Amino acid sequence: MSLRRLAVPLLLAGQFLLLLLDLRVSLPEGAHHAPHHGLVSALLILGHAVLLLALFWSFMSSRREEIRRLDAANRRMEQALRRAEDLTLCSSDLVWETDMEGRFVHISDHTGVKRDVPGLAVGTTLAELRALDPITPAETWDRQIASNKAGEPFRDFQYSTRRTDGSLVHFQVNGVPILDEAGRMVGFRGTTRDRTAEVEALRILNFQAMHDALTGLPNRRALHAAFERGVEEGRPMAVLLLDLDGFKTVNDVHGHAAGDQLLRRLASRLGAAVRPADLVGRLGGDEFAAILPGADAAIAEAVGQRILASLSRPVALDEGGVVRVGVSIGVALSPDHGSDPDALFRNADKALYEAKHNGGGGVRLHSPTARAAPEEEPASAALDALRSVATLPAELRLALAREELSLVFQPIFRCEDGAVASMEALLRWNSPVRGPVPPDRFIPVAEESGLIVPIGAWVLRQACAAASAAGGSWRLSVNLSPVQFQQPDLASMVAGILRDTGLSAERLVLELTEQMSLSRYPSARETIRRLRAMGVALALDDFGAGFSNISSLRGFRFDLLKFDRSILALPPAQREPVLSALLAIAGAFGLEAVVEGVERPEDWALLRRLGAGYAQGFLLGRPEPGLGAALVRAPVPAPSDRAPLLS
Repeated sequence: MSLRRLAVPLLLAGQFLLLLLDLRVSLPEGAHHAPHHGLVSALLILGHAVLLLALFWSFMSSRREEIRRLDAANRRMEQALRRAEDLTLCSSDLVWETDMEGRFVHISDHTGVKRDVPGLAVGTTLAELRALDPITPAETWDRQIASNKAGEPFRDFQYSTRRTDGSLVHFQVNGVPILDEAGRMVGFRGTTRDRTAEVEALRILNFQAMHDALTGLPNRRALHAAFERGVEEGRPMAVLLLDLDGFKTVNDVHGHAAGDQLLRRLASRLGAAVRPADLVGRLGGDEFAAILPGADAAIAEAVGQRILASLSRPVALDEGGVVRVGVSIGVALSPDHGSDPDALFRNADKALYEAKHNGGGGVRLHSPTARAAPEEEPASAALDALRSVATLPAELRLALAREELSLVFQPIFRCEDGAVASMEALLRWNSPVRGPVPPDRFIPVAEESGLIVPIGAWVLRQACAAASAAGGSWRLSVNLSPVQFQQPDLASMVAGILRDTGLSAERLVLELTEQMSLSRYPSARETIRRLRAMGVALALDDFGAGFSNISSLRGFRFDLLKFDRSILALPPAQREPVLSALLAIAGAFGLEAVVEGVERPEDWALLRRLGAGYAQGFLLGRPEPGLGAALVRAPVPAPSDRAPLLS
């Protein structure tokens, strides 16, 4: 028996190891050692081979695991790239990158916008984009370029440029710096959104807010604003008020269409009769006004006489026939006769009355002894009207207690398939003394007296109870007054009514008007937060009526945008572009759009063609006392199938 210890060096996982083997071998007495040594060598070789195989197996296993991890990482990276590509293709925004010099090195081309805008091309620099911008102030570009050089992320940078056809296009840009492995900035990447439709819609809405729809002249608001600017600048001014003599006769004899045509023709003449710096506008009806900067009494008299001569000429009507009207003009001077719009217009109105009282057809300058126009109503009729207005709040309070108030429901249809999507609850009052009282008469009285709070709670409870009893998944719309929104317990009141009636909060839509604003009602933000937390949806009603402000959409978190019925009443040349722009605004803010005032088959056809979401109007469904008839109503057919429905 002999003991042998052998040391075998091994390289395992990059480390040198020493393997010690103790071998005890018994050999017959007198046997030679050579076979023993051969056996030991064989065992050593076998052991080394086994260890090498184990090492190799371990290495391959770890290698396979590493390859699996790399494959998984590559798949995740490919999925992320595909996701980014898909999102880019689905987005309406351009995706771009620039180098350190502000030169575009990549611009996505999936929207088609790039092909129509020469400045959006690889190789174009920010300086070249700036040179193509005819609108954005130079200081705005300077600040943006300086911010980019400092490596600051930015949002909502807006600029304009021209398409290949010369038309303007407006963009909104967001960007972040690109950093290399060492954290050094090597350029910028970001998105560019086409805001042209939104900007154009705002331009049209602002124009409508400051101009008369019939004649296109500035309205009372625009005239007052111009006067206030003149006062701030310390300039003397003259105000001319004009009233047509004999206009009612034209309406009575030839019809209101001819009267409207006459007003448009005279508005055009009025603009040509004044000086280039003067501003003319329509106050309403057959009343016009002109503001003459820097004018004294002599200049005002001269301009007034030119207006008289121009507007007194005969006017040929398109349908045939010739009409002639006269004009009376009252003049007041600032600062002699007043330094605020109300006082000056009031004094000009007194002078106008003097002109008409003296036979009309002349120019009259205000004097301190001028008389105001008397009331058109006799004293007894005026007293009766005052008594009627004075007793209305008391009658309305009794109407609530005596259950004289009622609800009607008007359906709102989905444009895609013509199905009923929701119902709007509308308040009605049938007085036993006055008969049916129009909402636009008693709602303001309710708001002024505070009665709108209990009346509004009654309306909401009745409507929710009716909707809950009817069942279904359609939504219920209920109007809220700004007075109601000032109540601190509004959200709690809504929650209590929903709980009592069993109506799901997700089915309720509360409609607010554009009179609401965060500046006037700062507590509204918390009320809105609580309502939305319940699941109640909010709609901005009458959008597009007057001066619509995008800040209303940013300040409040609305779900729906209801377009005022006046949009569909626009002239055909304006109707489609304005509606398209408003739908683009709704889409930009992620809002569902409801278009009110659908009264003609061509309105319904236009909304379906433009891809509007929802529609409401007498053509589709009138307000009805109960929910049953509207809810079982068949879907409104497409415009081509309207004949059987209307027959």
